[in-house]
Amino acid sequence: MRIDDDLAYSIPIENQVKVTIQSYEETVYESTMPLSSLGTFNGDFLLDKEAALGFYTINVYFAGKEEVIGSVGFSVAEYHTPEF
Repeated sequence: MRIDDDLAYSIPIENQVKVTIQSYEETVYESTMPLSSLGTFNGDFLLDKEAALGFYTINVYFAGKEEVIGSVGFSVAEYHTPEF
């Protein structure tokens, strides 16, 4: 995480972030994670075998705030065994 102040990037003073993962239907994951001294965080999430197919969004917030400070999307698709 970096705070962008007119292209001057700094490590945030906050020490936690809230991470949510949302499908088009619902929030499937929510966790508060500590930030390291370098402004990094990590976590694990395992999709349920019956998870809805489609687009999901990962949103990151500073803990206790509502403003999204970063997001990324990913798609969940059904696996089909190749036929040769």
